[in-house]
Amino acid sequence: VIFWARYLTQLVTQPMLLIVLSFVAKFDTPTMVSIVAENVLLVMAGYLGSTTIAPVKYLWWMTSVFFTVLVSYQLLPTAKEQHAVYKNAVYATIVCLAIFNFLWLMGSEGSASLGLSQEVGLYVIVDVIFKSGLGLYLLFNYDAVCDGEDQEVSSQQYV
Repeated sequence: VIFWARYLTQLVTQPMLLIVLSFVAKFDTPTMVSIVAENVLLVMAGYLGSTTIAPVKYLWWMTSVFFTVLVSYQLLPTAKEQHAVYKNAVYATIVCLAIFNFLWLMGSEGSASLGLSQEVGLYVIVDVIFKSGLGLYLLFNYDAVCDGEDQEVSSQQYV
């Protein structure tokens, strides 16, 4: 069973969240574009893996994991330097992307170890936590991130 709508929503919403994280971290445009492109390739590799047969689909899954590692590799170094809100958001993003890959492997597109209702339920839970939860977390903590920026700017004005 291929849930093409899940891949379509991932193609739209995950880059949006990564763009928000990129703006918070003040990434330059090439870094932001590469993170978004890697995420699009991550989702497309998962979709292609779900449409192919057994030996080849696991190569697509490994490709998706590779792009997950690339996205994580670009987000993690900046997390140590940023505000705690950004750090928590990056960790949540990486964990959710890893869980998506694990669910793909265990679900109907991969080894079919999970039942269909279990797979759908877990995808919904992780999707709501990742997209809605992370979006609301960033929204409610926007002032904390901005206050830190104002202090840095005001302290640099007198130097």
